[in-house]
Amino acid sequence: MELEHYLRKRHPESGLKGERHVNSKLKFWKRSYANLSLLKDRSGLGFQYSDRTIIIDDPKEWDKFLKDEPGASNMNTKKWPLFADWKEIFGNDRATGEHAEGPLDAVEDILKSRISGLSTL
Repeated sequence: MELEHYLRKRHPESGLKGERHVNSKLKFWKRSYANLSLLKDRSGLGFQYSDRTIIIDDPKEWDKFLKDEPGASNMNTKKWPLFADWKEIFGNDRATGEHAEGPLDAVEDILKSRISGLSTL
């Protein structure tokens, strides 16, 4: 597979082995970026760019955020070194999600078309 060859050659340390891993990673990144963007705009919460961590000034606001986004429960224990890159990649593509298409969608469409092209051979 062309994608796997590229990943092995250019990014051998990534451990990514193909479309499934790439799509999974992209979905995780997009979900993480959306959660970080949401919490950044909430009073009592923030993002510290210098050390790439979440700031929780008001634990009650963190609890409210987790009620809205239960999958974000461990986000405050991690560093997010790719947040600035995600901002460039995903931008404001998360506003409503309806009818939005961004770089991730384009990559997914390309990969799907290549896979479907292989299956018709």
